[in-house]
Parts: sequence; C-alpha cells; structure tokens
Amino acid sequence: MLSNAQDSNSPASVPVARQAGTPAELADVALIAARGCAATGDMSISQWHALVRERIAPQPVIRRSRYTRWSLSEVRSFFLEFATKKQDDLGQCAVMERARRASQASKRKRQAGGPALHQDCRHGQGS
Repeated sequence: MLSNAQDSNSPASVPVARQAGTPAELADVALIAARGCAATGDMSISQWHALVRERIAPQPVIRRSRYTRWSLSEVRSFFLEFATKKQDDLGQCAVMERARRASQASKRKRQAGGPALHQDCRHGQGS
C-alpha cells in the first residue's frame, strides 16, 4: 500500500510504501496467489505451476477463472520441507509422476482404440 506519509529524506509528493504483513490470527486462513508462492521459493511462476501440475507442491484451495489461491500455511509448510529435502528426491518424485501419467495416457489411448502402427512403420522392420 502507498501512503502520502513523509520520510525524512523524501519530498512530500513522493508516496512511501508501507509494509503489509499477515496478522498472526489470520495466518492459518490466509490465501496467497501464484506470484507470492513463487516469490517465497525464489522461483519463476512457471516453475511454481510445474511443481503444482506434477503434484509436488500443494494444490490450490480456490481455483476459479482468473482467481487461483493457495493456503499460505500449506505453502509455508511446503517450502520448509522443500528446503530440507534432497533435490535428488524431488527430481525422482517428478520423474516417477511423469512416468505414471504417461502410462495412464497410453492405457487410455489403447482402450480408446488408437491407431495401430502400420507393419512397415515399426522400428527395425520394413524394407
């Protein structure tokens, strides 16, 4: 928030930024946007969304058109754990999750009767 309060080194017409914190009573129910989540972990917003998509980071508690918010307490807990976990463990989890999703997608395609490969198009065969 900006106020017109004067700082000893600033002219009267220059607005001064005030710190806005979350009161302790509201910390458990406070909501935070993706930009705040990413800034908490010093990462880009796209990196944050990738972690959410891979179900490594907490899922949003509110997801509406142009309004997606996460629980501040869940994000805080996530980053406390994220900072102490080995990066290899997180990478392995992400790889396992991607493999699981790829396997599910493949099963859905087979069940839907996806196009079969032509005999000549298979690797290692053909003329």
